Amino acid sequence: MPRKEMLPLVAQAAALVGMDGMLNRLPYELSGGQKQKVALAGVLHGRVDILLFDEPLASLDPKAGMDAMEMIDNLRRDLEVTTLIIEHRLEDVLYRPVDRIIVLNAGRVVAEGSPDDILKSRVLKQYGIREPLYVSALMDIAPDIPLPEGPLDQPGALNLSAYREAFTKFIQVEPPAPSPEKGEPLMAVQGVTFAYEDVPVLQNVRLTIHPGERIALMGENGAGKSTLARLLCGVERPVQGRILWQGKDYTTMSIAQLAQKIGYVMQNPNQMLVKDIVIQEVRLALELRRFPKEETERRVRQALTLTGLYPMRNWPIGALSYGQKKRVTIAVMLALEPSILILDEPTAGQDFAHYTEMMTFVEKLSKENAMTVLFITHDLHLALEYTDRAVLLSRGQIIADGNTFDVLCDETLLLQASLKKTSLMEMAQKLNINASAFVRRFTAFERGLARG
Repeated sequence: MPRKEMLPLVAQAAALVGMDGMLNRLPYELSGGQKQKVALAGVLHGRVDILLFDEPLASLDPKAGMDAMEMIDNLRRDLEVTTLIIEHRLEDVLYRPVDRIIVLNAGRVVAEGSPDDILKSRVLKQYGIREPLYVSALMDIAPDIPLPEGPLDQPGALNLSAYREAFTKFIQVEPPAPSPEKGEPLMAVQGVTFAYEDVPVLQNVRLTIHPGERIALMGENGAGKSTLARLLCGVERPVQGRILWQGKDYTTMSIAQLAQKIGYVMQNPNQMLVKDIVIQEVRLALELRRFPKEETERRVRQALTLTGLYPMRNWPIGALSYGQKKRVTIAVMLALEPSILILDEPTAGQDFAHYTEMMTFVEKLSKENAMTVLFITHDLHLALEYTDRAVLLSRGQIIADGNTFDVLCDETLLLQASLKKTSLMEMAQKLNINASAFVRRFTAFERGLARG
């Protein structure tokens, strides 16, 4: 295509995904979510009959995910094309109306129908797929109350008045929130500023990390979350300020020394994989550290089993999907059992069954070994379910740091960090009950159901 015709189309596609101000940036300078937007823009040229989106929301913050779904819906309408969306984040997909949901299991279609029919059938739960949170709440908290009239995939239009009494009683049995004791800090980030060349990324960041904490690091795409993780690992070093490891300046330590203490699972698994076979990849780091053979094999087997990869242990890495590669990188770090484990978007591309299995194992490691886990995530429910503390970043600055439920039930903070209220919060507000208490109680209740 002649350049004269090309440039307006490039600008138009970039504007549709909110990347028109970054056309002159180098790709490696972009966050994972920003790269995903660029890829999305790249399929908007030309006349096609079908647009196929494979995990389009995987690395996007909630607001960007809503914008993406609105854009996909507008493309479907304006271009008169069929859209097929492969996603695990069903509730986010249903932000815009869809005609059909098709559920697959073991290579076969096991259910197909309208969103209303699929949600009411509970077939999603049967096959280990996360239902929209408000659907689980309605059906699990008050199973004897008939479902409200109207399509179940349109929560804003549902009349929930029949549930008020049951939900009010539900939150009255909420246990007091635990206040975990904190030991001496493992790491302390003191007034750290960082920039890529002349592009500021982090400004005067202060953060203290204690043994055994489970922290959610959240914020919009490009807020500086992954850069902060790279600074903690020593891959990048502060322009101003300093970072301490157990009270001592960590610049005296090499990246290799820090790697013995801090495990980092990057957002893009392809940046971490170096071997040809799955089991070789998981075994490599243990072998380089000269672990005894029996201990190496025990850890490798355990990590592969808990990430659902043991049946694929002899598969070529190149034959794996993005989500499976992500699990390999998590298995590598789980096998090492570091003092601090940083997981960058651990649930991207994962189905709910593998998500639950891995997160339960990480939680167990944290509790039994006082291992600190820092999750970089856009998944509010993951943070509410598996972390004690939430740190919100916006435009390179920390705007909130506190108890997960208190921080993530504050609408003003969520708006600043480009996060959206969960449907549980919206349900509580509609019923005029305490949102934080309801979310806390339902999270504990749902975990009890999963275990029982």
